[in-house]
Amino acid sequence: MSQNFMHIVRSLARLICTIAFVVVGIAALQGLAIAVFILTGTLVPGERMFGDGVTPSLGNSLAFFATTAVLAACLAATRHKLGQRPRR
Repeated sequence: MSQNFMHIVRSLARLICTIAFVVVGIAALQGLAIAVFILTGTLVPGERMFGDGVTPSLGNSLAFFATTAVLAACLAATRHKLGQRPRR
């Protein structure tokens, strides 16, 4: 019974980790896209963006990308660890 319960917990943790990885990956791509748009001149830092938001600076968008990329790597490593069979 306890092995079955642990398997369910590990499977649920992997599912949560996968969903979080997808969300963080999308956020990382969004930060990278904003940085590219700033570099190409499509977006100007400080101007109104979508709705009430203000376009972030290039440094802020690159910092957001780097932070979310590191978080995505940590989630991927955690998911990989959860997928391995436990040692006996």
